[in-house]
Amino acid sequence: NINLGADVAAKSITVQAINRTRKDIVGGSGFNTGLNVKSGSGGVLDAPACASETNITLDTIVTVGANAKIIQTGSFSSTDDDFTIDSFNDIKGDDTLRLDSGGVIAIASGKSHQRASGSNKVVIGSGALLKSNRDINLSTHADVRQEGRLTVKVYGLAGGPGGYSSAIYSGQQRVEIGSGAIVTALGDINLLAGRTSSFSVSRYNLKAYTDLFRGTAAGFSLRGAEARSEVDTQLVIATGAKIKGNADVNLVADKGFDPILVGNALTREIFEAAFDSPEIERDEKDRNSSGVVVDGSVETGIN
Repeated sequence: NINLGADVAAKSITVQAINRTRKDIVGGSGFNTGLNVKSGSGGVLDAPACASETNITLDTIVTVGANAKIIQTGSFSSTDDDFTIDSFNDIKGDDTLRLDSGGVIAIASGKSHQRASGSNKVVIGSGALLKSNRDINLSTHADVRQEGRLTVKVYGLAGGPGGYSSAIYSGQQRVEIGSGAIVTALGDINLLAGRTSSFSVSRYNLKAYTDLFRGTAAGFSLRGAEARSEVDTQLVIATGAKIKGNADVNLVADKGFDPILVGNALTREIFEAAFDSPEIERDEKDRNSSGVVVDGSVETGIN
């Protein structure tokens, strides 16, 4: 954070907040290679279960306090002289589970849930001044990839397989200019919610697979797989704020590329798998939204 009333002047100014998380597939060897969870049993009373739940919250926020001053003093002609404030969420997760049950009473169920959420913001406080002899870039963006795969196989005299998996990301991306703040530059002004200063957009790749295989007389129990992206991206310029650029002024709230969503629940009979097509249920939700709100003033060509 750049605190309330701070006074900063520099030839080049770069402020970046980054949060990264990683959930990787674990090791193993042979049949168990790449499994986070493995369960199997074959007793007379057989009730195995496997589960993996991952919950991630990232709040990545750059704040310029009220009445602070940040002035870039570099040369207009020098590409090394920069003024960039950026906030970035980076999430990667893999989850693979296998459950194999073959008892006299076979009840097999599993679940794999990956849920991530949080805020990703650049906030300019009320009355703050941002001034540059070149460009000004204020940006937020995210790169999210989560993939989970649950496989349940059951055989025996009774019971049936069940499972549910999910890969979900929800959150906010915001660039906010507070009341009475001034952002002014001799070059371009880029206010970019959902993009980098080089105009790369946010990406969401969410995949959940549930594969159920039955070799019993009993039917399938719970089945499902959900992939959901729910991100609200907003650029907000408050009442009394002034955006004053000599060149281009770009106001962007970008949802990013269409999310890659796979929620795939497959069921099939073990002894007929080579001949019959499986049954597949899909659950994929794109709830991303974006908007630009300007209650202040925006000017270009001021000189």
